[in-house]
Amino acid sequence: KRELVGFRDHALSVLKLASGRERTLVHYAMLIATYPFFALVANHAGRLLRLQDLCSMDQLKRRCREELGQRDTVSFAVTRVIRTLMDWELLAKGNKTGTYSVGKPIEPASTGIAELLAEAALISSGETNAIVEQILASPCLFPCQFPSNIVTSRWQSQRLSLTTSEFGGFRVTRAAGR
Repeated sequence: KRELVGFRDHALSVLKLASGRERTLVHYAMLIATYPFFALVANHAGRLLRLQDLCSMDQLKRRCREELGQRDTVSFAVTRVIRTLMDWELLAKGNKTGTYSVGKPIEPASTGIAELLAEAALISSGETNAIVEQILASPCLFPCQFPSNIVTSRWQSQRLSLTTSEFGGFRVTRAAGR
């Protein structure tokens, strides 16, 4: 999609400045923004892990098949997404066979990476704006641990604007055509 070209270019510029595990977050952001299936599996994993510290492959496959239909390719693709998350250490093996827990959470050291993740979550949700606290608490961002001062720290993005919400807090909006 043409709208994702700007996001990709921005992600590549952020990637140049990222170090260590932050690079994983940049790749993760690009995946949830550009591959709806990856974002779907990440959302389900995040919801389950928020509710019960562990999730199983069977639960994830069942939830995805409920949304997408009873296809073998859905089950196969869920397995591939989970393996990717395991390889990146975003998920860890649980204490029972076939279960997973959150890997070591990654705290973005720069607001640039946090902004990239927020934009990726907005893109994957199909929304153009949301309350910052809600978007950063999105289930698909389960591998991230955002600092409490993320909103009050310097918001540098030209791709996202930050305004005070009428309900308190801040609202983040994607710039049109970027």
